[in-house]
Amino acid sequence: MKRILSISVLLLFSSMVFLSAESITDSQKNQLVFLFEEEKLARDVYTAMGEKWNLRVFENISRAEINHMEQVKDLAYDYGLSLTELPPGDFNNQDLQDLYNSLIEKGTKSLKDALEVGRLVEETDISDIDKLLADNPDENMLFVLNNLRRGSENHLRAFNRQLDFYN
Repeated sequence: MKRILSISVLLLFSSMVFLSAESITDSQKNQLVFLFEEEKLARDVYTAMGEKWNLRVFENISRAEINHMEQVKDLAYDYGLSLTELPPGDFNNQDLQDLYNSLIEKGTKSLKDALEVGRLVEETDISDIDKLLADNPDENMLFVLNNLRRGSENHLRAFNRQLDFYN
């Protein structure tokens, strides 16, 4: 009886994974790959800004970005995608590489510039997540994207609170 139950659970799980893999479009696959690198960009920028400015907001949010990366990586895995993480500051997507370089350049000029960089990264993340949400994601993707969006909204508020000291 236990063996039959175990086999039934395994078959159910296998069919769920198969259905998930079938329900994602090529556009969504590409967007997930991009989103993973975008979350990595946030982590890498905040890590660099934390090292430069020794401000807790960068340290806390860079740790949260690691969680975001893992959520996207796990979701991609559910759809049969394998994501490769390059070393800090390196990106497969040239647009993200260029953005990273410009954000680091700006963020090292002053603490206010670094906080503005954080705000820009989070605003960009929210916009890109909204594009994925508009692409009719399935339940699994919808759950993860909504979590990521809420996290980015929290991060944006944290950067805005810090920037209030400069206004």
